[in-house]
Amino acid sequence: MQRKTIKRFLFWIRLKRVFDLLPNVLKKKFSYVSIIIVVNTVLDLFGIALFIPLLMILLDDNYIEKYKVLSNIHSAIPSVTVNQFTIILLSILLGVVILKNIVSTLISKLQTRLLFDVQTEISALTLQSFLESNLLNLKKQNSNKIIWDVTVLPMYFTRFLVMPLITFVNEILIVIIIGTTLLMINPKLVIILITIPIAYVFYSITNKKLHQYQKRLAQISPILNSLTQQAVFGYIDILLTQTKDSYLARYKKYQEEYKILNTNVFTYIFIPAKIIETTAILVVILLIVIGIVFNDDKESVISFLGLFAIAAYRLIPSFNRITVALISFRSYQYTLNRLEKLLKNIDFDRKKKQANVADFTFDKAINLKNIYFEYKANIPIISGVSFQVKKGEHVGIIGKSGSGKSTLMNIILGVITNYQGDILVDDEKITTSNIHHWFKKIGYVQQNIFLMDGTIIENIAFGKTGDEIDLKKVNKAIKEANLTAFINELPNGIETKVGELGNLISGGQKQRIGIARAIYADSEILLLDEATSSLDSATESQIIETLNELSKTNKKMTIITIAHRLSTLKYCTKIIDLENGGVETSYEKLMHN
Repeated sequence: MQRKTIKRFLFWIRLKRVFDLLPNVLKKKFSYVSIIIVVNTVLDLFGIALFIPLLMILLDDNYIEKYKVLSNIHSAIPSVTVNQFTIILLSILLGVVILKNIVSTLISKLQTRLLFDVQTEISALTLQSFLESNLLNLKKQNSNKIIWDVTVLPMYFTRFLVMPLITFVNEILIVIIIGTTLLMINPKLVIILITIPIAYVFYSITNKKLHQYQKRLAQISPILNSLTQQAVFGYIDILLTQTKDSYLARYKKYQEEYKILNTNVFTYIFIPAKIIETTAILVVILLIVIGIVFNDDKESVISFLGLFAIAAYRLIPSFNRITVALISFRSYQYTLNRLEKLLKNIDFDRKKKQANVADFTFDKAINLKNIYFEYKANIPIISGVSFQVKKGEHVGIIGKSGSGKSTLMNIILGVITNYQGDILVDDEKITTSNIHHWFKKIGYVQQNIFLMDGTIIENIAFGKTGDEIDLKKVNKAIKEANLTAFINELPNGIETKVGELGNLISGGQKQRIGIARAIYADSEILLLDEATSSLDSATESQIIETLNELSKTNKKMTIITIAHRLSTLKYCTKIIDLENGGVETSYEKLMHN
């Protein structure tokens, strides 16, 4: 008994958790929808009530004389015969049903729009949670799982938790009101409520199994996406290693499991309707038996069955929807748990806080003071690194693999924040509260630069579309990044598509587009993280010359370059050697050594 009480309590707690997860704007909408649900319930009951006059007409030839209201109306229009009056009454009944269904359809549209509002908002918040996440936490997660969390998880949450919640509340209201009415009209009709314990027994048996199925489906879906992605991006490797058959076998294995799980889920969801339908037939038989036992006349039994049919017309679907809603709520509870985990760290007041933080200038120097960072406890990858970068300098950072070059770059970028030490810009300390101003000053070109599947102009003016793009700035960026000759050779010029991740252009042109992007954004600081390490020597030399020219023509731009090849840093004004504890040196000294 105590266990059942706890389960009921937990169920209502889960309902509250669903509501708490919704953004405030949607919570307000839900308050309006609650009123709409009540209106919809009343309309449903009104629709059922309209069948009672129809039943009277069928069972009683003298129904007009029997009911004073109808008799008075008929007397007011004596030229109308009984049959004509019946047709008029039925026409009014049909008109009211049509009107009721039109209103119900509009209410359903409002409910559906709200559900898609929830899905859209939750999806955007989930993406926001990843964008606001620490880089280290982001790297620990599988990209296919992130895509699933952003696109599929909010859809499942909306369709299988929020929608069942609305359905559950709506149908419970209907069952309570109709059940109470039946009890008042004829206590025997309450026998239809026998459907409730039968539905509950089925729910108790199946809900645990369904929960397991849905949880496994949520695990398999990202795996299937991952295998597909691996097949696309690993196409050449799969061909050369002749592992196509093993890849297909793995894919088919998970697809087979996915198919079986989905089959089981849909079967369990459809079963309640059949059980409740069988129960309804059982109730009809019981009602006939009750009529025979109590020696009711045939007309009374037919009238009794008519009332039952009217009640069953609405109650049986309600029982089915309640059962399916409960099953769905239990099966997809994992979506609620996952979303709570993802959304708990979102700072909804971030923009307001940022608006109150004053911008800072970069006119003098960037100072890194005693920077310390470790991935594992007591195993520092960067220990006590300090150096200064003056405005307009081109500073190189060198070191062998594992010396912490890219980690230091990510600390300077501001995407790794859990380090010890300080980064000062003109004596202004970079903190989490002013980091957004720091981001605006930085352009970043990495070894595998990100290019979206769009045009050259869209990738240079990253984040801008249509009329937002400044063509003068684009052309300036193209010229300074030495892209002019390349673009002039293309039939579509700057409107040329670069392909997914830039796979339709060369590595050197990708890096030049990255540099052009930084120039377009008016970046004061250009950070290059092994930007030329994957290029051939000739292309690397061209990029280095481009950067040297950029440094000469744009005296205000500060460049910090990370490299493991010394030749990449030949134009640097100074070099920080991480392999020797971050000491300051020069290209000439390193070449001499």
